[in-house]
Amino acid sequence: MERARAGAAGWANPELLRVMALHALKSKQGAAEAWLLLDQSLDQAAKQRALAWQLRTATTMAGLHLAAGRRDRARA
Repeated sequence: MERARAGAAGWANPELLRVMALHALKSKQGAAEAWLLLDQSLDQAAKQRALAWQLRTATTMAGLHLAAGRRDRARA
């Protein structure tokens, strides 16, 4: 987990961060930590030019916005 936070988990790093974000939502870490991890995931996926990881993270973010009733933000 620490390697993923540091960006040292290799090609799957964005996906690890995305999964960590989902876990944070279900634990005491909360939404703020989850959004931070999702932002990191999206940033690292973009740096890798990994479109599949970008799409997975963006889809997760959109789903969270929808769940929170922020439909306009989910579409952005």
